[in-house]
Amino acid sequence: MNNSFSVEWLALRERFDLIARNQDIVQTVQRWQGRTSPLNVVDLGAGTGANFRILSPRLDGIQQWLLVDNDEQLLAEVGPSMEAWASRRGVDCEITGNQITVGRSRAQTMRADLVADLETLPRDGVHLLTASALMDLVSVAWFERLATRQYPALYFVLSYNGHIDWHPSDAFDEPARQLINRHQSSDKGFGPAMGPGASEYIAETLRHRGYEVETNAADWRMQPSDATMQRMLLDGWAEAMRALDPSDTLEEWVERREALIDQQQSRLRVGHTDLFAWLPRH
Repeated sequence: MNNSFSVEWLALRERFDLIARNQDIVQTVQRWQGRTSPLNVVDLGAGTGANFRILSPRLDGIQQWLLVDNDEQLLAEVGPSMEAWASRRGVDCEITGNQITVGRSRAQTMRADLVADLETLPRDGVHLLTASALMDLVSVAWFERLATRQYPALYFVLSYNGHIDWHPSDAFDEPARQLINRHQSSDKGFGPAMGPGASEYIAETLRHRGYEVETNAADWRMQPSDATMQRMLLDGWAEAMRALDPSDTLEEWVERREALIDQQQSRLRVGHTDLFAWLPRH
């Protein structure tokens, strides 16, 4: 499985991910955690560690994180990214090999293929399995493999849910959104992706397995000044859409959207869903 993202893209989106994180869900995670310390967390598709940087300050006590990714370049950036983040917060950061300590939280990086190595990942003693911007990329079959491992709690954030709203609007916005959603449901390395329906499917599946489940909106919201982020999204979407509809109508729409972005007249909302599921404690 090879479904990687660039360091530059992950760095650009981290601010938007932070703002989008649904705080009602965060509070539910905090209540669930209670006094569990140390809290053992596995983060799938961890990239450079953004999920750790966003969530760990919001949880109590000692935390032990395992940051899992298959991209050596991204894992190599975890240490520098953590050092820069800790410095901004005025917190000590110590790095020894693949072990990182920030305050009372510790993180260890691990390279693993999420398709081939899924069943070899730690299960015993893990309290929380989390992933950011991953679940809309995986297949039903892959998720069923994950669900059978019966982790005590699952926290999946920023799953794309199919909603894209541009302002000002354009007649081709809806056809473009449909093309994007078609592409989102194609194989991303895990089999046919769940795409925009991921959170609904996951919620229903986990409820049938005895989990309590909470979902809520976690949308990206971009202002005219966020031109770099809008342009990068548009470039990626345009490339994907051209594979499905290499038409002049599409190209004309892309040109109109580019002009509005460059003139700082464009606003964009991209719909995402945060989901937290937990097994009742007896």
